[in-house]
Amino acid sequence: MEIVQVPAFILIGDIMGSVALADVLPFKEYAEILRQFSDMSYELAEQTKGVDHFDVRGDEVLLIMLCDDNGDQAYKVMNIINFARILKVRWLMSDFNKNRITEQYKRPIDIAIGINYGRVFMNDRGGYEGYSISLAKRVEGTAREYGHYTRIMLSRKAYQKAIKADIKVHWVKPKEVHLKGLALDETVHEILCFYEWMYWNDEIGLNKKEFHLCEKIFINDYSNIWLGIMIAKRCYLNIDFQKAIDILEKVLWVNKNIPVAWVMLGMCYYGKGTINIQHMLRSSKHKDNILEAIEVFYKKAEVAITNAIELERHYDELYIEIGMLYYNWSILIELVLSFNNSLRTQNLEDNLNTLKKQALDAMISAALYGIDKLRCAFWLWVLRGERSYESFKEIGYELGWFKKDISEEDLIYIFIDKTTQYYQMILLPHYRVNVLQCLAFVVRDIFSNKTLKNPFSEDQSNNMVTGLEFALICLEKAKRIASEEIVKGGVYAGIFDTTTNACNNFAYLMPVDDYVKHLDCSISVLNALIPSKSS
Repeated sequence: MEIVQVPAFILIGDIMGSVALADVLPFKEYAEILRQFSDMSYELAEQTKGVDHFDVRGDEVLLIMLCDDNGDQAYKVMNIINFARILKVRWLMSDFNKNRITEQYKRPIDIAIGINYGRVFMNDRGGYEGYSISLAKRVEGTAREYGHYTRIMLSRKAYQKAIKADIKVHWVKPKEVHLKGLALDETVHEILCFYEWMYWNDEIGLNKKEFHLCEKIFINDYSNIWLGIMIAKRCYLNIDFQKAIDILEKVLWVNKNIPVAWVMLGMCYYGKGTINIQHMLRSSKHKDNILEAIEVFYKKAEVAITNAIELERHYDELYIEIGMLYYNWSILIELVLSFNNSLRTQNLEDNLNTLKKQALDAMISAALYGIDKLRCAFWLWVLRGERSYESFKEIGYELGWFKKDISEEDLIYIFIDKTTQYYQMILLPHYRVNVLQCLAFVVRDIFSNKTLKNPFSEDQSNNMVTGLEFALICLEKAKRIASEEIVKGGVYAGIFDTTTNACNNFAYLMPVDDYVKHLDCSISVLNALIPSKSS
């Protein structure tokens, strides 16, 4: 029998308190619980990419993802952490736990999960064994005993791989523990919560009742920070900003050192303030106080996002958010002045200039720290106020995209190529819409008279279009994605659908400055006009 030793990520998950359940429940009831757990786990394993071995033994799952020493470790560690997260949510929403919560008024039974990285022995019969599997089991026992938040714990080696791969999660302070049967202590790392913009919950498939169950679980136990953030994100997308704010304040009451919670709180204040301001614009009674109202909400948003940056200075998304906050703050003020120019003062003009400079500085920081250079490039281009070929070439050079002496023809093809590559990499629909809009606007304003290849064309033999036609193709594609999301209930995508409709109607009829203002007012103000999912 040939035995091969290969590196792998190993996950072991176990239903907590299952021995006590087996002792008090009739055999048939306990067997039904194990059946639910098994069916749910196998279904999730089939949906997860990169799984080489999966097995359920009673109340325990074993998942193995083989990997090489370099190439696919980042992909595998992200997948195994995401598997752990979705497994926990689906188990919380199982019929067994639903019955405990709604009928018996008891807390749900949780799953403890241990993840390790190391070498496993694989025989020619497809079996796996070795020390690394035993260590994963010991880490799972530690999650059961010492876990306080997600109860997903990583060994020292698995944690190092997650850090190297820049997996976007927050961690509990590491803990030194003595594991049974091991001579040396092991450092274990519990996940505190997830960055929701990376690990989004669409794939979990929660319906409305299950979502309310998640709320109930969190309200009964605030230590489930990860669950609270997931709920707050869903409320934010449903434009229920006040509920999201209430939940995030509870999360931050438990632990104030969570950047993702602070930035989401800032986004909620920004959203709530924008809707209130829209209502004030409709009512002549409050128009004199509208500038003060803008400042109140946006100051709260500024404080929250600044707190996030203080906690994690090298994450580009935070700088993009604060940059967008300052920019939309200035756009809203200009919008109010267009309704009532008598409010304009020199002090207000100075504030507007300051906001625009702060927005520019934030985008420069985002470009330096981050990977989302496409979005940064577009907003730097807008904020600098010179939407020309030369200014875009300069920004591309600063970001390392183009050489200084690049030709106009090479520049546009490199830009389109990089943009479409990035577009193919991302999965979230509203980010895809963002990318398409950025591409359309750059092409429209710089290369409207050029003849370009359309990378989205299925017919590669006849895919030459003008710049204006290509911009319109991008906007139509964005609109189609947004419309599909609305059908599925994606209210946030509906904001972009409104924006894209506006773009189609006005894109080629107004000057560039007015067009950009119109775009941002659509995003920041017209969301008040988007109906809720229930309506």
